[in-house]
Amino acid sequence: MGSFVVNGRTLTTILFSAEAGLLVTLFLRGPMGEELGLRGFALPRLQTRMSPFKASVIIGIFWAAWHIPVLLNRDPVSIVAFLLLAFVLSFIFTWLFNGSGGSLLPVLLFHTLQNSEEVFEQIFPGLVGTDWELISTLALLVVGIVVGVIVRRQKG
Repeated sequence: MGSFVVNGRTLTTILFSAEAGLLVTLFLRGPMGEELGLRGFALPRLQTRMSPFKASVIIGIFWAAWHIPVLLNRDPVSIVAFLLLAFVLSFIFTWLFNGSGGSLLPVLLFHTLQNSEEVFEQIFPGLVGTDWELISTLALLVVGIVVGVIVRRQKG
C-alpha cells in the first residue's frame, strides 16, 4: 500500500502534527461554537426582521458581552479595546457571511485568523503591549468601521 507524502512528511505525521492540533484548537476552541450560534443561527433570523447593520449592532453587543468573563483579569484599556474590537468585527463578519451567500466558512477563517493573534502573543510575548499590538488592533478597527459603513448602506 502506498504512502501519502507531502514535503517528506507522511499523512500520519501531518495529521498529528502541532500545526494540525493548532488548527483544530483554533476552530473548536471558540470560533466554531460562537459562529454557529451568532452567524449561523441568530444573524439570518435577525436579518429577516431588520437590516444587516442593526443585526450587526445587536450581535456585536452580545458578542462583546459574551467575552467579559474571560477579560476580567486584564487591564482596563485592554478590556475596552477587546470589547470595541469584538463589536466592530461583527460588521466584518456580517459582511463576509452575507457576501458568501450565508456561508460560515469565510467567517470561521477570519475569526480563526483573528484568534491566532493570541498564539503569536504566546510565541512572542515581547509583542504584548507593543506598537505591533496597537497597530494591528487599530487596523482591524478601521477596517471594521469601513465595513460597517458599507453594511449600513446595503439594502435589506
